[in-house]
Amino acid sequence: MSSTETPPATPPEFPATPATPNWTQRITKIVGIVVAVVFALIGVAKIITWNDLPGCDSKRAKDTLSTIFKEKNVKASGYDSIDTVSKKDDEILCNAKLTLDDKSKISINYKLPKENGEMRLFIVDATPI
Repeated sequence: MSSTETPPATPPEFPATPATPNWTQRITKIVGIVVAVVFALIGVAKIITWNDLPGCDSKRAKDTLSTIFKEKNVKASGYDSIDTVSKKDDEILCNAKLTLDDKSKISINYKLPKENGEMRLFIVDATPI
């Protein structure tokens, strides 16, 4: 070999191995998958219950009752209990016991029917207890 010639390039003996992800990348990937699954389950649950009536003690039912009480000048200080009396696909019958501001108590029966795809609330009767 002369001094001006370059030796032929020798290929590497072992093929290059792909870099393996480190533990933080693995944890990040696992957390991302778990978060995606949780959001998917929440979305499915919302779709399944989209057209369901709210429960007797739901925020929506309580807000509607509060609006009715304000219109009728009934000053309630709080709910003692709220129970579901009966439940059908298109109507729920409820009972609520309330303490009024003057410390008297009242029992209210109300129903939550579904009319034209919307929830309504009707007070059936109210009895002092």
